[in-house]
Amino acid sequence: MRRKSGLRRSLLLDPSRRRISPKSRFRNRFLNFFTKFSGLKNVKKIFRLSVIGSFILIGMTGFLIFAIFSPYYELKTISVIRNNEIIPAEVIQNIFSKFIGENMFFLQKEEIKNLLKEKFPEINNIQIKDKWPNKIELKIEFSTAKYNILNKESANFATITDNGIIISETSKTGLPTINILQYAKPFQIHKRLISKNWLDKINLAKNLLLDEVKLPIKEINLLMKAREAHFIMPGGGAIWVDLEQSIPQQIRKLILAEGKIKLYSKRFDHIDLRIPKQIFWKWQ
Repeated sequence: MRRKSGLRRSLLLDPSRRRISPKSRFRNRFLNFFTKFSGLKNVKKIFRLSVIGSFILIGMTGFLIFAIFSPYYELKTISVIRNNEIIPAEVIQNIFSKFIGENMFFLQKEEIKNLLKEKFPEINNIQIKDKWPNKIELKIEFSTAKYNILNKESANFATITDNGIIISETSKTGLPTINILQYAKPFQIHKRLISKNWLDKINLAKNLLLDEVKLPIKEINLLMKAREAHFIMPGGGAIWVDLEQSIPQQIRKLILAEGKIKLYSKRFDHIDLRIPKQIFWKWQ
């Protein structure tokens, strides 16, 4: 009898031989159903997101069609802001009247910039700002006047920028003057008269003569065909430099020959620095 009861007890304790109660079966079925229902919820969630995405896509398409075909985004106004009044705002607005009525989304801004720079090469910088829905703002930076120009043959004045662009047909008080010789053409505003390279060399030669050689300068003559500059002293003597050659090398020749040509003790008619490795002079 004791053996049988021990066997029964061991069977009850054996987990592999336990019976599954009705309550456990019901719990397992509920978990399986919940798992299936959770998958259904994910499907509903995905469907809901796709519907929202479709509405967004339809809305964006509708807005795009409206933006392209509606006159609401057609350019109506061009405002101009300048750092100086060399060019009247009305002139610039008239040039770009052909862009009025174009769609703001397809406006060719690079074309606007290129057209401006072609018409007015004295422009340094252009910024274009969109003022939605139908306006743009042009912010233009012009070069300022750097030199007065006097054509010795026609007695006409003009002012030019540091890039050699004529921006005015009159002179301006306080600016240094460069006399132009060997130039029979009339001055044309918004056209380049002198290259920036020549202007830089003229300015460098003037500074070296003033600071290194200690010679005062009364006038500067630019001979266009000869491509040379003559720096006129108060006594009438002139120093000739070649604008196609190194300015420091030419001025150095003058410094080295100072004692021989008696630069500070005798009056001279001219000193010619144009020939490489040579110097010529003529006393008065």
